[in-house]
Amino acid sequence: MENIVLNNTVYLELGLFPPLEGRVCDILNQASRAGIGTVIVNWGSSYPWSFHRSFRIEAAYPEEAITGFYKTASVSGVTLIPVLSCFTNLEFALSLSPFSHLRDKNGRIGSLDPEAPGAVLFQEELIEDLIGLAPGLKYIVLDLSSPFTAFNQARRECFFKVLKFCHSQNQEPVLRLGPGREWDEWYAKNLLGQVQAFRIEAEEKNMTVKPLVLNRRDSYFKFTLPRDYEKVLRRIFSYQREDSEERRLFSKTFERSLSRIWTDLRQVKRDILLFLQDLPAKAERYSRIRTRLVSINRRIDSLRSAEAKFLSIYRPIFPESVLRGYYNAEIETLREEYFLCKMRILQAVPADWRGDAGI
Repeated sequence: MENIVLNNTVYLELGLFPPLEGRVCDILNQASRAGIGTVIVNWGSSYPWSFHRSFRIEAAYPEEAITGFYKTASVSGVTLIPVLSCFTNLEFALSLSPFSHLRDKNGRIGSLDPEAPGAVLFQEELIEDLIGLAPGLKYIVLDLSSPFTAFNQARRECFFKVLKFCHSQNQEPVLRLGPGREWDEWYAKNLLGQVQAFRIEAEEKNMTVKPLVLNRRDSYFKFTLPRDYEKVLRRIFSYQREDSEERRLFSKTFERSLSRIWTDLRQVKRDILLFLQDLPAKAERYSRIRTRLVSINRRIDSLRSAEAKFLSIYRPIFPESVLRGYYNAEIETLREEYFLCKMRILQAVPADWRGDAGI
């Protein structure tokens, strides 16, 4: 077995709202320049699944884009590895009626019942899809990152069948383990020396694999931000003796506004995921999503209109070109996330609702 080095690795959770194709290429190129050797990516519904077309949302990347990402990564010296969530976080498929029979009736809607007829075949089909657009792909991550108590005998039997299938496809599986000593003991007893493994623990200061959580300070956007972004960020949101009361008040208000918009964007995404599932009260849920998006859009516009004030307050500290680059990065990142949310919900609602979208 040839080991892949998991030092200097980042984990991208693209999921429901994929960034633009050009931004993904920027991430890969700039990750390489930052010394990142491996990018592990969980495509979720951003992937152009082919074995069942209903998985493929309109916002998914086209097949040639996925192939292009792997080519860009290879040219940049970055190893790009896809993820298969083995038993959880499969909402993009299990929320659909044709696959409702595969859901774990005692778990969340995105949980797979390993004993359901066709469960193993379902996972094998996903794997074939994931490796089908990546010629020469050698590794695939099998995500087992749930509590060990949920890894019952049925899941273990199903997992080992999937593991065997990966080997039959000339893939070297890499396991993402859940937290806790029980996972360590199980891995050491059953797979140590045969299959590589890692875990992501947010509590650790020196993480082998760094999760990129979508917010303005720690996200996949960190590789594509303008020069001096971090320096500007630290200075704007810190208070120094020489700062005027006006600057302090603006800084506090500005940070609070950004934080609240990001919080609302994350809530909208959760609401959209629930809307996409086979749950009742869709009209009421859509109304809440619509109301929140209208509010987010209005607040982003308000921040945009405050640019002149921002420049006048911080121009004595930084050149105007640096300040504009920072401000545009903040606002456009929010704007892009808003439009992705808007596009996704408008794709999902019935046609007769769209005329009243107002978002």
